[in-house]
Amino acid sequence: MSISATCRHCGTTFNVKDSLSGRRLKCKECGGQFKVPSIDDDYEERPVKRRRRRKSSQSSGPILVVTAVVGLGVAVGAVVVFQQMQPSSASEVADVSTDKPSAANSPREETVVIESSPRRGSERPATDSVDATSSKPTKPSTSPEQSDPEPTGWSYEPDPLTLPEDDAVARTGRLEGQGDPTLSLGSPTVALLPPLSGFGNLEVWNLDQNKRVGRQLRGVGNIKHGTRTVNSDGSYVAFNDLKTKSDEVWSTKTGRTVLQLEPLSGGNTYSLQFVGPDKLLRHSYVSGDDRHTQFETFAVPGGELLGAFRVDALVSTGKLHFSPGYRYMVIRELNRILIYDLETGKEIGTDAAEDSFDIRSPKSVAFSPDGKELAVLSEHSYEGTLRIYDLASGKRVLEHQFPSKLTAGARIQHGEPVIQWLPNNIGWLMSHYYILSRKTGKIVAGLQSGDLRTSHFWLLPGDRVLHGRSSSGLQLTSFPHERLEKVLASAESDEPAWLKPGQSVSLNVKVLNARHESNEEVEAELSEALAERLERDGFTVADDQDVTLHVVYGEAKGKTLHEMKSAPRDRYNPLARNRGTPTGNKADATSITCRVAWRLKKRAQPLWQSDLSFDQTFALLRDKLTDKALRDSAFSMLRLRLDQEFIPYYIPEGRLNETLPMLISLD
Repeated sequence: MSISATCRHCGTTFNVKDSLSGRRLKCKECGGQFKVPSIDDDYEERPVKRRRRRKSSQSSGPILVVTAVVGLGVAVGAVVVFQQMQPSSASEVADVSTDKPSAANSPREETVVIESSPRRGSERPATDSVDATSSKPTKPSTSPEQSDPEPTGWSYEPDPLTLPEDDAVARTGRLEGQGDPTLSLGSPTVALLPPLSGFGNLEVWNLDQNKRVGRQLRGVGNIKHGTRTVNSDGSYVAFNDLKTKSDEVWSTKTGRTVLQLEPLSGGNTYSLQFVGPDKLLRHSYVSGDDRHTQFETFAVPGGELLGAFRVDALVSTGKLHFSPGYRYMVIRELNRILIYDLETGKEIGTDAAEDSFDIRSPKSVAFSPDGKELAVLSEHSYEGTLRIYDLASGKRVLEHQFPSKLTAGARIQHGEPVIQWLPNNIGWLMSHYYILSRKTGKIVAGLQSGDLRTSHFWLLPGDRVLHGRSSSGLQLTSFPHERLEKVLASAESDEPAWLKPGQSVSLNVKVLNARHESNEEVEAELSEALAERLERDGFTVADDQDVTLHVVYGEAKGKTLHEMKSAPRDRYNPLARNRGTPTGNKADATSITCRVAWRLKKRAQPLWQSDLSFDQTFALLRDKLTDKALRDSAFSMLRLRLDQEFIPYYIPEGRLNETLPMLISLD
């Protein structure tokens, strides 16, 4: 007679003689020791067989390709189905195995393995489940059938950001840990992964103390992009392992895995998000005949399924946004937004709100820190609109429009917000760079810090900014909101100013030389564009005024560009650069310089001045390659830069460093 025994360290199963019952043996595979179960042991004493993590036969494919497919597959009519699950349901089996600590003082650790739950409509016999906390068998329970929720009216309760009460000093300075950061909203902790890699030794750092939280997580595996998340106190980190397809939760207290979730049957994990210190939300897409997006909430570290609901549409990772307290979740669809209550799994009734949430091309969403308002940015063509909703009633309370895209040229890292609320509700930070005033909707400032628009950037509680590159290190800097509020108050007061919205100004445009058009034609085009810009900033353009906007423009022969016939993108390697095939055609580009300055009649020095230059090295043309086609392309780019340039609309007398918009340096 033989006994089946499993090594707790590597999961290898052996058949041993019954004479070895109750003895400890050494594993031939990994060298670890394990105990052979006794023949007389009852069910509670018998170790539960630990399942090996199943390998998937399907390749996940390039991430970029998946994202492109997701972006095109969003449906407008999303139907929500909610299922309130009881812990230890009949459709889940929780297996518990206790790993031996690596150090003598390490606490004992339980690793919970959760099997994939069946897809809706599939049949599966009821199975006894094991409670993850007591390891005692419980009676099988039957989960209620999923059904369409009844339509409800608008229902929202404020979900503010709750900060932990401690005496920690809100420090600034350089963070000693390096890596790609992942933050937990309202928490002083940040998870760092080695830069330029999806695997290695992951660490969690406390920003206030500038030290690591708990142990280093060694050999975390190949992490799927967009799935890494850390809870508010830094005790747990979760991610999806690309190799095994399972979702893992690691403890920073012991440096070990405490929970493994097998992938949803027929589905792939898109993202993971801690929605509480001990609650993990899994976002999966299920393919096949019953295509839908599934959301499940699990207890950590026990692994009990607390709730689940589905959306009959394809929802990508970047289209999810959460309230400060993580009770509500916003899904951005193609032409509207939907808000779900994660406690009930139901849509809160956007159709019953006082104002419509049908918004064309929503770009980003952000809750206010008190959870009472919602900012929605939409962009299409070359225009943008920011809408602010009062969530108590669903009524739109503010709307600001912009003549250009505020996200153009910005490289927002995955998981980082496009919209961030400023302290004291004075406005918003957009695309890591533009600061908008809540009262006027104007751009009042821009942030400067090296190559800020391509680095990591977060506004943190305590009026701090976390910014920098993963390779060179992260920096904590105080946000100068008091200085900004002072200048805003000055602009709204009756203090004397050389330049202020509402007054009349003159416009003087001088063209030195134009390559393919007459100087007069170029002068007329620039005068028309700048006059529109001044009127938008609140000025009236008239002749012979005390303050004049002077513009000096010039063109010159630039570099010689060669035409390349575009080639299709490599479907197997979409990140590869394919320059195409040379056609032999070439043309001379146009180099443009432009100086813009505010000048006062009786003052020799300008009040403000900026030099713009554009040396063309690349162009996308629909028509035939010619010198004039390249010049027209360069001129269009210059007009766009003039439209986005920080041309001051407020200059106080005697304080040239307090203009609006102003540049704020974080260095």
